[in-house]
Amino acid sequence: MDVKKLIEDVITDLANNCTLDSISSKVQVISRLLKNDKFRKWVDCEFVYGYKSDEDTPEYRAMYIAGVRASYIAPARFGGVVKYTNQQIPIENLGAERYKKIAKIYVWDTVSIIQNAIKPDEDIHLAVGPHESADIQEVLGHCQIMNMYKVVSSQQYQRIVDKTKATLIDFFLELNDTVLDNEIDFNVMTKKNDIERIVNNTIYAGVVNTGEGSVVISDSTVIGGKDNQVLVSSDVKQQLNAIVSQIEALAQDVDDDRTDIAEAIIAVKEELKEDSIRTTPLRLAFNAIKGAILGLADTGIEKLAEQAIKLLQ
Repeated sequence: MDVKKLIEDVITDLANNCTLDSISSKVQVISRLLKNDKFRKWVDCEFVYGYKSDEDTPEYRAMYIAGVRASYIAPARFGGVVKYTNQQIPIENLGAERYKKIAKIYVWDTVSIIQNAIKPDEDIHLAVGPHESADIQEVLGHCQIMNMYKVVSSQQYQRIVDKTKATLIDFFLELNDTVLDNEIDFNVMTKKNDIERIVNNTIYAGVVNTGEGSVVISDSTVIGGKDNQVLVSSDVKQQLNAIVSQIEALAQDVDDDRTDIAEAIIAVKEELKEDSIRTTPLRLAFNAIKGAILGLADTGIEKLAEQAIKLLQ
């Protein structure tokens, strides 16, 4: 079977905006022909089986929910009750740590399931786990919960699909440029080593702690390596420092008891002092700032945090 032609077919399909469902079989065949365990495992997780735990799931599949909605019955005066339908629950009242456990999710489903779940202009509803239900019940007190669900923006699901497509294109283009030819022998050790390098550079850089590859993100070069340390351009680092300074100034007007915001700001500033910074802790810290500010008056902090997260993607 001509693996070079299969790869070129997939690149053409992706360029023509074909669905990931339609190329799934080709990608699986390619992953077997290339005989690279890391690429095959990534393809199996993305296209065939999905992921089994948060720890195994790439960071680009992590997201924060838009909120939790519930229908419930609340006690009223004189022994009566009032029924509420699809109400937003203020889970931020649980505190930053417990909020994060509910609000931050990793999507384990195959990318085909993710893509099929996307409906234009409609949010996605996800189930609430039993332990999370207990925490939410604490927020609602003596109310009787009828049903509840997490709300996720379709745009966040689309981001996962786009990232998977981009990763495949990057991998195949580099492979085509550096390894493939008309009579390639994938059992030749030098070729297999080249494939291993490309897998580390393209798929695992900035996703898991392996390889020493580079990938361009937000106009800055990100170097994947031990502890997911990265180098960002001085311009991006300057922008991040400016953003955290603005957040720190605006946070002065927020309730002094909100130490979660101050702790997240400290975490960002400490990370930005390093020559080689880790994007994952920075994204978590800025997302924690977003979570901490939910439910409060519009201070501009949330928009600044979103701007910083975009720079780190």
